[in-house]
Amino acid sequence: MGELGTELVYRVELSNQTVTYMVDRPGDPLSPEEALKMVKEPEEEEEAYTGHYSGTIPASAEAIAALETSMKEGGCSLCLMDFDTSSKLRVMPCSHYFHEQCIFTWLRHNHVCPLCRFPLATEKHQ
Repeated sequence: MGELGTELVYRVELSNQTVTYMVDRPGDPLSPEEALKMVKEPEEEEEAYTGHYSGTIPASAEAIAALETSMKEGGCSLCLMDFDTSSKLRVMPCSHYFHEQCIFTWLRHNHVCPLCRFPLATEKHQ
């Protein structure tokens, strides 16, 4: 790694996620506490702003089922296919439209709109 002038500073493992910090400058490596703080601060800032941390937390079944059904011209930002007259569409509270199956699949893994990150209720925060 030293060939590029970048060195491994610290690796932090959080549940199923590994974060590796690389720096371009020589110097003292980050302590484990400093590395963990760099990972946690963005999560805490986002939670303070939205009331939720938007990692891979699924939306609640009730929040998914409550999405309005609609018709619209245009296309789905998840599958990139055009909407047609036979398409079942769902509208997020933020007014973004998606194919029903596309957004249901997305929301089973992530509780936020894939376009603007508007959060839906989760099982923990209902």
